Amino acid sequence: MMPNNYIGRDFASFDSGKIKVYYGSDVIDEDSQEFCFAVYKNNKEVFRRTNSELLNVAAGESPEAMLIAGLSLYLAK
Repeated sequence: MMPNNYIGRDFASFDSGKIKVYYGSDVIDEDSQEFCFAVYKNNKEVFRRTNSELLNVAAGESPEAMLIAGLSLYLAK
């Protein structure tokens, strides 16, 4: 399967078939109401970070930059 990449005004994601990653308005932290980055495997969430956590490592504030920041945190765990 070829990965599907999606970028919008307030979100960015990709789905490789084995893993799906998402940053944006569809995943909100219940406590802080911040956008989140999430990783899903087999349709189950396995990793999540809030916007504030992502900003510590992000190279910008665009959805794409936040997606990359989330991926870097996930891969570094």
